[in-house]
Amino acid sequence: MMGKVAAGDGRHLYAIAFSKGALYLFGEQGTVLGSVDGGKTFARTEFPGKGTIFGALSASTDDVILVYGLKGNVYRSGDAGKRWERVELPNVSMVSAIRLDAQAILLVDESGMTYRSNDDGRHFTAAARVQPATDLVHASDGTVLGSGMRGTFRIAGGSDTQGGKP
Repeated sequence: MMGKVAAGDGRHLYAIAFSKGALYLFGEQGTVLGSVDGGKTFARTEFPGKGTIFGALSASTDDVILVYGLKGNVYRSGDAGKRWERVELPNVSMVSAIRLDAQAILLVDESGMTYRSNDDGRHFTAAARVQPATDLVHASDGTVLGSGMRGTFRIAGGSDTQGGKP
């Protein structure tokens, strides 16, 4: 049976993450709801950010969650969502992310600028400009496919984004 989960105050929910048996929903104005009973019940969870979160990415271990959204709001939890640290990035909206390997993560902002982390989301550096992407997936040839308002495009697997070429 499917049910409806509401933030309780009319705020929209946009992202979901699972870590160490806990389920988290993220949304507008820093809304974070957590569940430890498989999603039967949710409670508001402490979160330092006030901006809207668009996406969540489970990182290399069961403990790491990376969330991203409006105006450079990127936060990382290394303890399954108990505590959150702000990740320093430009004040632009991050709209998509993908894990490249066990330690590497690629974020894309609203203008198509990519930011790469090689340390499991602790730090990011500007990598390359591509088209703005609303979604990223791995292709069978090792590249990353992006989709957005201008269609679908390829981003070479992590090597080319590290060198600054799309």
